[in-house]
Amino acid sequence: MLIKSDYESPLGNLLLLSDGTALIGVWFSEQKYYGAGYHLEEAVTGQDLMIDEAKRWLDEYFMGHIPTMGQLVLAPKVTDFRKKYVRY
Repeated sequence: MLIKSDYESPLGNLLLLSDGTALIGVWFSEQKYYGAGYHLEEAVTGQDLMIDEAKRWLDEYFMGHIPTMGQLVLAPKVTDFRKKYVRY
């Protein structure tokens, strides 16, 4: 089951998407690839541990701190190229 939640950042509204085991997507509203092919209308609006952790990380970041990426479990669905050259 996919879980989605909004986060209001200083840069605009973000949509956070979790599969219950990892954060699988973060998008700004009106972003070109918003939702990245996920069926967002089927996702349940709510909270889970992954979304809670992401929101805490974002809060820290926007307060000017430098949170570590180790706090987050990330599992975006990306191309083979990105898997090869981008570390998550």
